[in-house]
Amino acid sequence: MEPTATESRWILPFDSPRLTLENAGGKGLNLGRLCRLGLPVPPGFVVNAACYRSLVNGTALGDFISDALSGLDETNRESLSQAAAAIRARIMRGGLPAAA
Repeated sequence: MEPTATESRWILPFDSPRLTLENAGGKGLNLGRLCRLGLPVPPGFVVNAACYRSLVNGTALGDFISDALSGLDETNRESLSQAAAAIRARIMRGGLPAAA
């Protein structure tokens, strides 16, 4: 199925019938369901999972995330918060890979 005028390779509006758990995640899928039911949902869109995978695979982000999580004690909230902050900062500093 080809993207519509309001869709793209990376973006799906909440009202898109193409939203799935695999490409939109649980929150995106549920917002889409609510929208299609006619319930009040602010206008919005999902940056799909393919975009995220392209970003992670096309940059050093995947290795950075693996290193940040390696040996992490998941019961230690402070170390989890520090790792999450470092990953978030790296994502915000980075750009999209050339193929995007």
